[in-house]
Amino acid sequence: MVLGLLDSRLGLVAAYSTLSLPFCVLMLTAFFESIPQELEEAALIDGCTRIQALFKIVLPLSLPGIVATTFFSFVIGWDQFLLPSVLMSTRSKWPITVGLHAFYGQYDAYYDEIAATGFVSIFPVLVIFLLLQKYLVEGMTAGSIKG
Repeated sequence: MVLGLLDSRLGLVAAYSTLSLPFCVLMLTAFFESIPQELEEAALIDGCTRIQALFKIVLPLSLPGIVATTFFSFVIGWDQFLLPSVLMSTRSKWPITVGLHAFYGQYDAYYDEIAATGFVSIFPVLVIFLLLQKYLVEGMTAGSIKG
C-alpha cells in the first residue's frame, strides 16, 4: 500500500476518526444550538472579541457536551471488532477486542482467560466513566431540550 496505513495504528486511528466524525458533529451541533446566543452577544457588547467570547463564554458552557461526546466516541472506538480485525494482521498490534477473540479455539475456549481479559477491557471505560460522570450527565441532558 502506498500510504502504509494497512496494519498500522495510524491507519486504525484514521478509520476510527472518520467513522466517529458524523456522530460527533451531530451531537455537538445539537448541544451548541442549545446555548443561548444572547450570552455571546453580551460578551461582544462588553468588549470581547469573537475568539475571547468563544474561549471565555461558549467553551466553558459547552464543556459537558464536549466531554460527553468525547466519552461516547471513545466507547464506540473501544468496542470496535470488525474494523481492527480486517485492518490489523499483526497479533502484537491487535486491540483488546480482537485479542479477546483469539482465546476461542477451533474446538475449545479458554473461559478463564476470556473472563479475565473481558474484565481488563472493561476497566478503562469504567474508570473514565466514574471520573467524568458529572459531565456526562450534564452533557446528555443539556442539549436535549430546545427552548
